[in-house]
Amino acid sequence: MTAIEFRLYPYAHVYAGMLVFPWERSSEVLHAWRELVPTLPDEMTTVGRILQVPPLPDIPEAFRGRQLVVVEAIHLGDEAEGAELLKPLTDLGPEISTLATIPGAGLQMLHMDPPEPVPGASDYAMLDDFPAEAVDRLVELAGPGSDSPLLSVELRQLGGAIAEPRPEHGARGTFPGRYIMFAVGMVMAPEMKAVIEGHAGRIVEALSEHRSASGYLNFAEATGDPADLYDDEAYGRLRAIKAGYDPDDLFRSNHPIPPAR
Repeated sequence: MTAIEFRLYPYAHVYAGMLVFPWERSSEVLHAWRELVPTLPDEMTTVGRILQVPPLPDIPEAFRGRQLVVVEAIHLGDEAEGAELLKPLTDLGPEISTLATIPGAGLQMLHMDPPEPVPGASDYAMLDDFPAEAVDRLVELAGPGSDSPLLSVELRQLGGAIAEPRPEHGARGTFPGRYIMFAVGMVMAPEMKAVIEGHAGRIVEALSEHRSASGYLNFAEATGDPADLYDDEAYGRLRAIKAGYDPDDLFRSNHPIPPAR
């Protein structure tokens, strides 16, 4: 591991990997995952995903062109402890398990993001809760029989250190929500953009009663009120900084903050 990799991944090794099931088991697997999440310690984080993998040659054959439901897990602890925590999911009998102790730098490949930029469209929601009925609605809109055009619909577990504010944090160092839902599709032709955004938006709307009042900059690709991305105190400070250092709006961003007047 290089010095740069160590700074990015200070844990030399972690217990991590994917549990992969046919997407016909989406409801069963995601309900089991949702029930497991509140029991996990801060040392473990997980992601529940419904995937429609494109038939691209660079994708491993075991995943290429398939529709799947996947749970990803990362545990900052030993293999035996991690395996015991995930036993309710491994007992379901995944078709593929890649769980193993791996170098921390290997986490770059866990989510199977493409190494090069890919044209895409997406929508997201930060959620304060994800009850059983929300699982049912998500599977209805993204799983078998949904005609979903989306490549991935995923729920990322929050909490732990990301929920604990510290004095050294900047304007956005924590998240109040318990999950982030991210829905994304590949835009392989111009007309697909509206189709993907429309379907992702329907999923966001279906989960609207569970949405957090706050948002997440990395996933906020649509134009909106930047005040929704910060708490009131941080947003006020950012507006004051903008007014003091950039009143003529020389520096631009995707979600511009207006200067305080």
